Amino acid sequence: MRPPSRRAVLRLAGLALAGTAGCTSRGGDASSPTDSPTRPPTATPTESPPDTETYGPTDGPDERLTRTPPGDPPLNPNGSWPQYRFDAGNTGYAPDTAGLRDATGHWALDAGHAPSVAEGTLFNVRTREDPATFDRRDPATAELRSRTELVSYAVNSPPAVAGDRAFVTTFVEVFCLATGRDEVLWRGPEMDGIHGAPTVADDALLVNSGGFSGARARLAAFDFDGTPRWSYTAAADSHSTPARRRRGVRRHGRGRSRRRTRHGSGAIQDRRRR
Repeated sequence: MRPPSRRAVLRLAGLALAGTAGCTSRGGDASSPTDSPTRPPTATPTESPPDTETYGPTDGPDERLTRTPPGDPPLNPNGSWPQYRFDAGNTGYAPDTAGLRDATGHWALDAGHAPSVAEGTLFNVRTREDPATFDRRDPATAELRSRTELVSYAVNSPPAVAGDRAFVTTFVEVFCLATGRDEVLWRGPEMDGIHGAPTVADDALLVNSGGFSGARARLAAFDFDGTPRWSYTAAADSHSTPARRRRGVRRHGRGRSRRRTRHGSGAIQDRRRR
């Protein structure tokens, strides 16, 4: 008999916590990539003013510790950083951006986890609430534009953005969200043990899972509409974000192994280094 999946365990734990607190949690687990969960209306970001504390002089740069956005004065952001380490190769190199060489601090905000920036919007995940949320923010001030509820268990950062879609992985699945509004476009399929962010590589989404409770580790590729493209079952656990290379996709597992699968066809090429 197969052990219960990670999703089932997490769902039961969430229901137990909700019962103890006397609250009603949002149910409904999507079984296909086209299902979209029902969520309450998104709260407006202007319901209450931010709490602030002041330290030191205020005649120079703003030295307030602002607990919640927006930040003031607004910054002047430019460029983009659409996913983990910038590109599909995880290089961390943005050739058209000079970067920060002589930066001056203006304000510090409690806005959530590591962001991605694309198309004039800052995207990030916030896990202090229950459930965790996917936030769309003004990159100049981090002011909240819209918020989408996700799940009550682990969510990985940062999002990967491609055009009008943003992708976020939880411990067990992928969320595809609209970049310009509060909407889940699809979620799924179940891939137990996802510890890293997804990777956008051309017209494909790459997701790496480390396995959990009898489920094997695997590397998978999806079309942007959620259609599976190929899947590779791996022999070793891996908690890394997949990286595209010239002739394949790389994942790191135990024993310093390196495994590759061809990006387009899904034909397997396996290499290991110790």
